[in-house]
Amino acid sequence: MKQKTIKSFDGTDIYYVINRVQDTSEFIIFIHGAGSNHTVYTPFFSAFTDRNFIALDLRNHGKSGRSTLEKITIQTLAKDI
Repeated sequence: MKQKTIKSFDGTDIYYVINRVQDTSEFIIFIHGAGSNHTVYTPFFSAFTDRNFIALDLRNHGKSGRSTLEKITIQTLAKDI
């Protein structure tokens, strides 16, 4: 499992952890709820060690970058993912 950061469409840093063990484009994506971050899923990672997965911090959460509250919309979050 690796820790990474990627720039979103508007330059906001999006932090994620990735487990890539299979040569396929299929991934499980763990998306946390409001007020949380990717670590809420840490207890489940051991059950998926043989699968590709990504667990990210949505913008303004955890280790991801911050943006103005006006930018926190369903559309923006979908683009980040």
